[in-house]
Amino acid sequence: MLTDQRQYQSRLSGGSARGFAHIGVIRVLEQMGIEPDLIVGTSAGSIVGAGYAAGLSADQLQAAAARFDASILMDFTLPHLGQPIIRGDLGLVRGERLQQFVEELVSRRPIEVLPRRLALVATDMQTGKPTSFTHGNVGLAVRASSSVPGLLVPPQIAGKLYIDGQVSSPLPVAAARSLGADIVIAVDATYPSQHANISSLPDVMFQSFMIACQRIKESELLSADLVIQPKIETTGQLGFKDRDWLITAGESATQEVSGDLRRLTTRSKP
Repeated sequence: MLTDQRQYQSRLSGGSARGFAHIGVIRVLEQMGIEPDLIVGTSAGSIVGAGYAAGLSADQLQAAAARFDASILMDFTLPHLGQPIIRGDLGLVRGERLQQFVEELVSRRPIEVLPRRLALVATDMQTGKPTSFTHGNVGLAVRASSSVPGLLVPPQIAGKLYIDGQVSSPLPVAAARSLGADIVIAVDATYPSQHANISSLPDVMFQSFMIACQRIKESELLSADLVIQPKIETTGQLGFKDRDWLITAGESATQEVSGDLRRLTTRSKP
């Protein structure tokens, strides 16, 4: 069982690690003097998005990223074999440490009082539809948005269970539009299914999840005004040790489209 848990944790860290690229994007936006009116995050992007909405700079986010390690994803829960299913049996990782990390990151403030407007997207486990959390506990909403099916225990919010936002909206452009965004700049740091190394049961589960996500993402890409796609070339599983070059990848990708960014943001000003 310990070996399986380590494999699951590796898969979780790989998905989460890609989210570090968002910090690089934010750094270049800061340098250009561009501040979004609305931040919409899903899955790994919800963690960085929450910190940015809380008023943290790119440097502060990078310092926080240095504290984000494997231990945050290792509050394991074991299935109660032979017993009636309870909520703790719906995943291997409780996600409570992740929630606590995020709550400390935003100084335990609710979503609605953060200095920057924030929406966190998760998937209603019953209906399969995306839900945008714009009020309430930030840590709990991030935990819901990041709850990979079968790995993290889906948290319950207002009587409903929620799983990873990538299931229904891996690139939440539609959510941003529904909340009034006129111009949407999307950051695509999702995990390409062709990068998978499939050699275990967790690999099969994760790959199945990502194949479905990629298909949905393609339709959302078409609705964005600009898509920033960090070049995250890898044939292996990423880990937290890769955070610095992932941040750099986000910076480079944003710099490459800086001209388009200026034109878009200038056009949006009254």
